[in-house]
Parts: sequence; structure tokens; C-alpha cells
Amino acid sequence: MHAQLGDKLYFDDSLYFQGIEDIGSRESHLIESNIVTPLVFQHHVQQLSHLDHQRSFESLAGKMQHYDENDLEALVYFNQHLLISIDSEIAVKVANIETEALKLAMMPNGYFSCDFDVFENFAIIQQMQHYGFEFIGLGASLLGWIKTSDFKADKIEDLIQDLAVIYPLDSSHQKAMKALILKNNYLILPYSESPQEYLDYDL
Repeated sequence: MHAQLGDKLYFDDSLYFQGIEDIGSRESHLIESNIVTPLVFQHHVQQLSHLDHQRSFESLAGKMQHYDENDLEALVYFNQHLLISIDSEIAVKVANIETEALKLAMMPNGYFSCDFDVFENFAIIQQMQHYGFEFIGLGASLLGWIKTSDFKADKIEDLIQDLAVIYPLDSSHQKAMKALILKNNYLILPYSESPQEYLDYDL
């Protein structure tokens, strides 16, 4: 099984490479960077912004309610140890966007059916933006934010309750996440079926 972007994000770029035999040629790279990449980005922005594709944050409840104790411990662990969440190779992308949430259009990634898909992730990113978190990137299973000056500590209970909508956080994990969010200048959340699988050792 391979992770898929889905039909809504598919962009057929074959037209732009017609007549080019060597896909590794300089001409091919110029077409990719100067024509195709900007068009793909705009397509992703349009699809994410389309009202018919919007997901409400509340609609995400239930998809990750199968998380067990180890998955919840992994969620906490990612927020205790930032470096464990960062890939050894990091790609930096730059684009002109209208909202911070639309950064996702630059890096939509592939998704398995059991993961939050790109539109569900977009809903999460928008919700976290309300609490003063700026989306900065994603990996194979994690979404990342940094805390901005718009963060208000007096909204922490509302934030924790929102997190409990999408993850089955019991009181102890809610308490742990609350303390970490208040302490840290970042937030890491999983969008995959089982975040514990991305740790190479038992918690």
C-alpha cells in the first residue's frame, strides 16, 4: 500500500513535458521549477480553499479514537523531545500565501486512508491558528507549529478540549499536554494511524 494524495489534489503535468526525452535534463528541471511547481501549488491552494472540500474540526472526532496508551504517550513524548520529531533532512519552501494554514499547499504529502487526510489536516491547522500557533511544517506522520505572540494562556483549557475532540486524551494526558503547551514554544501533533510506530523503542 502506498500513501496517496487523492483525486482532489491530482495535477496532470504530462502536457508540459511533451517532447522531452530526458526527464533529468536541464530543460526538464527548468520546466519543473518554473512552470509545473507554481501551477501545482496554485492548484493545491484552490483545492484546499474550495468550500466543498472544507472539513469542520468537529467532523474529525472519531477517526483517531482507537489510539491506545502507547499512542497517547507518543503524543506527549513528541512534545517533550522536539528533536525526535525532526527529520535529519529538512526541505525549506517559500511561497506567497494569504494565510499561514495555506502553507500546507506547498507540502500536501501522501496519506493512507486511516490517516487524517490533507483536508482534515487543513482543518486542524486552521483550528490551531485560532490559538496562536503558526503552522511550520509536516513529516511522514507529524504536524508542527510554533507559538506566536497571539497565544493566550487563558485559552489553554479550550485548546486542550479541542485536542480531546480528535485524540482520546484522558485526564492525565490532558494535564501533561497542558503543561507542555504552556512551557514550550512549539506544538507537535500526529496525523497518522499509530504515532507510537514512529518511535524505535518502547515508551
